[in-house]
Amino acid sequence: MNIVYIAFFYGIGLPLLFPIAAASIFSQWANERFNVAYVNKLPPTLDDKLTKNAINMLKWSPLFLCFNAYWMLSNHQIFVNSWAFIDNVGDQMRSGHFVTLGVNWAIPLLLVALCAVFIQLMQRFFNEKLSKIGFGMNRKQMQVDEDLPNFFSVVKLEDREKMIKMYHNMKENFGFETTDPDTIKSL
Repeated sequence: MNIVYIAFFYGIGLPLLFPIAAASIFSQWANERFNVAYVNKLPPTLDDKLTKNAINMLKWSPLFLCFNAYWMLSNHQIFVNSWAFIDNVGDQMRSGHFVTLGVNWAIPLLLVALCAVFIQLMQRFFNEKLSKIGFGMNRKQMQVDEDLPNFFSVVKLEDREKMIKMYHNMKENFGFETTDPDTIKSL
């Protein structure tokens, strides 16, 4: 999530962040696929809470992208190369960058960002009224049952020992716990 937020927030000013973020996410995806295929044969039982939590956190990154992209693209110092001299040594340079609603190449981003904020506010405060007339978002809870076995019945004995040893090593040598103590007790 950190990679996505950094890439979206600063990507318009530094476009190289987008391919770096894509490569990083691909690397993480490939590593997780490798681990599922060769290290852990059966994944632990998980529900959709982790996915929903990630989506709730990541849904704001495009909005940050639009607002910060508008700010960067409308900045005259970056794209028009306009700047002001400093008359005295103690003076600060005037940026000349003020929020103006004139027509320029950054206005579409501002309009998209304002529409997204409007839609979020409407969903947040008027969802019940909008759903009665057919315009609301459905918040129906889905029951997901993947019929996976319990984590503790799937973990091999050697993997259990590795996890327990790693937990005690990190706790004794570095002073923090990598796993929940109840999980270690159950293992």
